[in-house]
Amino acid sequence: MNSYKLKLNDDKIEILLMKSSRQTINTPSISINYTTVDMAEKARNLEVMFDSDFSMQHQLSSLCKFLHFQQRKIGSIREYLTEKVAKTLVTSLILFKLDYCNPTLAGCPQNKLQKLQSIMNNPARLVCRKPETTTPLNC
Repeated sequence: MNSYKLKLNDDKIEILLMKSSRQTINTPSISINYTTVDMAEKARNLEVMFDSDFSMQHQLSSLCKFLHFQQRKIGSIREYLTEKVAKTLVTSLILFKLDYCNPTLAGCPQNKLQKLQSIMNNPARLVCRKPETTTPLNC
């Protein structure tokens, strides 16, 4: 790495061993650059949180928390926004974040994706100013 003028940040190294949730593996520590690195239960790569059994539970919970927070922020100022501005905010703050990690959620079970689906339906209600019980949404 020195020949390419690169240096590892020893404090930020995470090693993730992917395994089945039914497997128990004795995970040894690894020494890199005279620093001992333990195996992590979860690791972040390009803003996506992977866990060792690839259940994506940490990613789903943090994504739901972030999206819910963004929806609350937009909802608190919605009365002052035009429909066009509300659509722009929802698209840029919520839908792009949701679309960013979609391919990593491809193998997740349906029961884990239901909460994400309900959070996905709420931005349309924000833009149309419809209550939660209104179905179908006609803007």
